[in-house]
Amino acid sequence: MTHDSPTYGLWFLVVLSSAVFIIFAFRFFKPNTARDWRTLGDDSALVAALFAEMYGFALTLYLLSGWLQTKYPNLDVLSHNAGHLWSTLLGEKGDPHFNILMQWATLRTLLMFPVLLFMYGRLAVTEETEMRAEFGDAFERYVQRTPRFFPRLGRSPTVV
Repeated sequence: MTHDSPTYGLWFLVVLSSAVFIIFAFRFFKPNTARDWRTLGDDSALVAALFAEMYGFALTLYLLSGWLQTKYPNLDVLSHNAGHLWSTLLGEKGDPHFNILMQWATLRTLLMFPVLLFMYGRLAVTEETEMRAEFGDAFERYVQRTPRFFPRLGRSPTVV
């Protein structure tokens, strides 16, 4: 096990990457209401957690390091390639960067996923209520022909 170059603990890269994505989101969405700011804050937390896991502190590797070292004694948990756990756990050979499983789920993202699904579902219902109040019957006609989350397969869209 050699740790010639650091692959974790790159906190400057965490801050820089998070800032770039958060500033882009801020400039693109231009939050106005308290709900907009709250949504931007939630998205910012997810982005910061993602980059912290990638470059800062691999919480998933830390929590699984004891088990990983027992099951894979030659695995260098501080190396970048060890961060691609799905490749390791499924016995994939070769460079994990060229594998479809590279976008691996971490414990943080697995915990955030149901929370974000709930939050965005609730946000969609709240926004629909606002649209009903603002547009009335026109919005009801739109709702009748447009599904909320998933498109209807096999039907061509109708244009009004």
